[in-house]
Amino acid sequence: MDRLGQSPAAYEYALALVDLGAALRRIGRPREAVAPLQQGVELAVQCGADGLAARGRSELVASGAAPVRTHAVVVPELNQEERQAAVWAAQGLSVGQIADRMQVGLGVAAALLASAHRKAGTGPDGLSAALEQGE
Repeated sequence: MDRLGQSPAAYEYALALVDLGAALRRIGRPREAVAPLQQGVELAVQCGADGLAARGRSELVASGAAPVRTHAVVVPELNQEERQAAVWAAQGLSVGQIADRMQVGLGVAAALLASAHRKAGTGPDGLSAALEQGE
């Protein structure tokens, strides 16, 4: 599932899995709902779809299952530049401000942030929490 989490179709697949699990739960088949919901949540986290992951977790709880515990970012996986860019982004700095502070071009700063998001398994809204969990 790691490669799928990086593909353009990852969000659509995660959405389909969560929708399937939710539909199974609604028609009275909560046990069958658990597997697609767990897979959907895991994939949603991998592709940075925090809202979808939260919806999937809610559906899991409604199905009587424990919510999926997703992997926190392991901060050592981030190289020094990725970590610094991620910290500044979590503090609210723009890509341009990060590029200025790092004395690199916008493209380099954006690539560092994209790499940090991918490794953290979250989008911009979840980056701060992912960094805190990984410390």
